Amino acid sequence: MSPEITAIWSLARALRREGVPASVCDRLAGSAGLRPIAVEALIVAWLDGLDETRLGRALAAQVGARATPVPSPLHVVAPGNLFVATWQLIVEGLLLGAAVHVRVSGRDVDAVAALHELLSTRAPTLASRLTWVAFAREDEPAWGAFLRQAGALVAQGSDAAMASLRARVDATRPGLPMRIHGHRLSLIASAGAAGDWSRVARDVLLADGRGCMAPRVWVVCGGVDAPEATADAVDAACGALTRALPAGRRPVGWEAVWRGHVEQLRFDAAVAGQALVDRPHVAVLGGPAAGSQIDLSQLSPVGRALVVVPGPAVEALAAWLAPLGAHLSTGAVVPTASPERDAALRVQLTRAGCLRVCDAGAMQSPPWCQTSEAEPLGAGWWPEPQG
Repeated sequence: MSPEITAIWSLARALRREGVPASVCDRLAGSAGLRPIAVEALIVAWLDGLDETRLGRALAAQVGARATPVPSPLHVVAPGNLFVATWQLIVEGLLLGAAVHVRVSGRDVDAVAALHELLSTRAPTLASRLTWVAFAREDEPAWGAFLRQAGALVAQGSDAAMASLRARVDATRPGLPMRIHGHRLSLIASAGAAGDWSRVARDVLLADGRGCMAPRVWVVCGGVDAPEATADAVDAACGALTRALPAGRRPVGWEAVWRGHVEQLRFDAAVAGQALVDRPHVAVLGGPAAGSQIDLSQLSPVGRALVVVPGPAVEALAAWLAPLGAHLSTGAVVPTASPERDAALRVQLTRAGCLRVCDAGAMQSPPWCQTSEAEPLGAGWWPEPQG
């Protein structure tokens, strides 16, 4: 086992055993706009993706296939929507042996400092390889220096931000090894409306609906026969979990955005002859699937609420989700009493383009043994062979 894995594993065990230090939770709560108790829950969920054996095999396979070490320093352009997304990129670089230098997001300025604090207690060698810098999005000289000094680059963010970054790389460091990806979204699916509602509630509330792995819609294959009962059950599950995962700092006007979205859904449902039932955390469309493909206007706005829509038969789900295919991240399955139907649903989500398929309740626990794009660790960071 590599020293890096040993150090990370030691840190993970300590955090699970002793809890996340209050100083870290408070720092991230202020920066990320989440409550301290929700920050700790999100960190624990992130740690649940760590499997020491699988991670060791993944690292050995990637490093063993290369004639040279991973380029260093690895420069990270931190996403601003969720601190654990930044942590995932940093830890990947550290585990592969690189020094990591981060351009922090103005929307979450303490994400890197908080991880450095944790590493300093249990993995000081790794902490010594982590540095960061802050500069304005429009500061072209700072961007130029940041890119010229990079051995490799990794970034994720909005499609527009990533297009701008690619243009900067082309102008400043053409040929720089890099891995960049833009906007993605996730969904929940089930072969029927019954299930473990608490799993769904956890995915909806855990990160206040932020990040590419938070669900934007729940598709019920075969249709929603009892929209009022479904709405009551989901809302009750969310309400029961609110004490453990209280709401953080919401964007100004979020409630108005959600109400406006629900009213538009209500109008569209009436035109289509469908029922719509809404509660504070959920809006449920009843009946069978209304079209041959998902209606993108039905996706939930980012936040602590979810739209439930009727979908096609399980066997037709991949084709029905086609409009989302290029942007799908995680597909979560609500387990039912039919393992065979659940397995068929997983196949359909994979065919639809989901990079990862998991059980509902585990959406914010991506495996550390691969990238968020389901690629080998370090993908894109080694220079392409010449000739």
